[in-house]
Amino acid sequence: DCEENLCKYQSITFCYLSAQRMIQRNIFAMMGAIYFGLISILAVPSVLNVLIHTKKSSTVVTAYRRYAQTIFHSLLWFREDIKENSKAWKAIDQVRKMHSFASKSANAANIGFMTQRDMANGQFSLMGFPVLYKTQLGIQCSQKEMEDFCHLWRVLGHLFAIEDE
Repeated sequence: DCEENLCKYQSITFCYLSAQRMIQRNIFAMMGAIYFGLISILAVPSVLNVLIHTKKSSTVVTAYRRYAQTIFHSLLWFREDIKENSKAWKAIDQVRKMHSFASKSANAANIGFMTQRDMANGQFSLMGFPVLYKTQLGIQCSQKEMEDFCHLWRVLGHLFAIEDE
């Protein structure tokens, strides 16, 4: 049983590392895809209302800063091991706290709160375009590497408390 668990852990770790290597090989396309995704999330009214309320994306300058910060965080997730006290772990914790604060603040102002759907849409904004449009974006990877990429985002979704449905 321990040996089986070790094999599962090694397989999961390999998938994550494989996805990170694929992202690094395609970093320019990935960053462009994330940029497109972050812009597309503004089309979701419930997300846009919370973003405007926080004043973190209410002007061109604040939106640029917020999305640059999001890209910097994602680079940490794509380059580092996500383990306790790592830079990547701290970035995840910071994003979780920002999401929690924004949701509670917007809810208190009767604007609404961030739902699981909003969180899933946010996750899709970061990973959906590479999955759906890898050829058009020029992403070079095997089917297995794309599956590993989806696994990486499943792990990140879990860490962001996105329910696995």
